[in-house]
Formats: sequence, C-alpha cells, structure tokens
Amino acid sequence: EDNQEEKANLRRLTRANQQADGSFKPGGQLPRQRRTLEETTQVSTMWALLALPPTEGDKQNAKARKKALQFLATDLKPESTEWLVARYLLDKQLGEGELARQRSEAILAAQNDDGGWGWLIGEASDAFGTGAALYALSRAGGEQNSAAIGRAQRFLTSTQGEDGAWQVPGTKTSAKGKPTDTATYWGTAWAVIGLCESEPAPK
Repeated sequence: EDNQEEKANLRRLTRANQQADGSFKPGGQLPRQRRTLEETTQVSTMWALLALPPTEGDKQNAKARKKALQFLATDLKPESTEWLVARYLLDKQLGEGELARQRSEAILAAQNDDGGWGWLIGEASDAFGTGAALYALSRAGGEQNSAAIGRAQRFLTSTQGEDGAWQVPGTKTSAKGKPTDTATYWGTAWAVIGLCESEPAPK
C-alpha cells in the first residue's frame, strides 16, 4: 500500500510510450533481433501490458490496455519462445483459460531433447529461452509440466558457468550466433527467475 503512488507513476511512464496504433515500440537493439519486427513489436507490447494490469478506477490504464489488445489481435506464427511465454502470461492475466492452456502446450512442444529451449523455437537450447519457458510452465501446473520443468531445471543447472553466468548467443542478426554480454545478462536473469520460481526438480 505504501508504494501505490510509485506504481501509478510507473504506469504513467509506461503509457507515455504507447504508439497511436496501440503498440509499444521496441527500442535499442530490439528492432535488429533475429525475428520479424512485427513479432518483436508484439512481444514489447505484451510485456508492457503485463506491467499494466487491470487497475480499478484507472480509466487511462483501461484505455491503454484496450488499444494494446486491439493491436495484438493480429495473428502471427511465432518464431521465438519469448513470444509464446509472453502470450501465455498475458492470456493467463486476461483469464483466457483455454487459450492459456494452448499456449502452454505450444511451449511444451517446443522443448528440445536436452530439456531446454532456444530463444528462437527450434534452435539450440540456451538460458534465455529455457529460463523464460520454465517460468511460464511453473505457472501452468500439471503433471505433464512437472516432468518438463524437471528436465529444464537439470539443463540449466548443468550448463551454468563457473562464474555463475550462462553464456547466451546474441539475439541480433549481427551477433552471428556468438555469445554477447547483453544476451548473457538477459539469459542469466531468466535462468535465475525460472529456477527460483519453479518447483524443485523431481528426483
């Protein structure tokens, strides 16, 4: 309750970056990632929406959410695990139980044989894709997800570097599949989030 004013300020700052079409424009290096700009824009918009949860009495927030959801109504075939995760979390926030279930099944279907996920679907497993997927599946529950969660946890705990980080290939085209500092920071953060938020791995 003590930080309600701070949260309101953060919501205002987030809404200030909304575009006329309802999207939230990806900044920095994001437009140069190895996926379509449309998908990157959708992901940025979904993360912004998740940071703008329904707030009773906040008409500006409701208006911004409505515009963003209209923008996201355009369907696409996702290239990235990150899109699947963000869409699953958003559907869950919206109370769309059946859609959320379908998204969690799509995440499961994209799991690699080693227990991990690539940031891009079908690519070699990395901490970014695996940590994000692990976080989402930990929210979905279910016996089938439990087995996948255990495999993902084992992938992460077996691939962590001696320095505590996970080396992650850069998400930009120019990285040419080589680890970059930014991707390593992102991936390490997601790995820690996924491991902390998921249940202990099955024995």
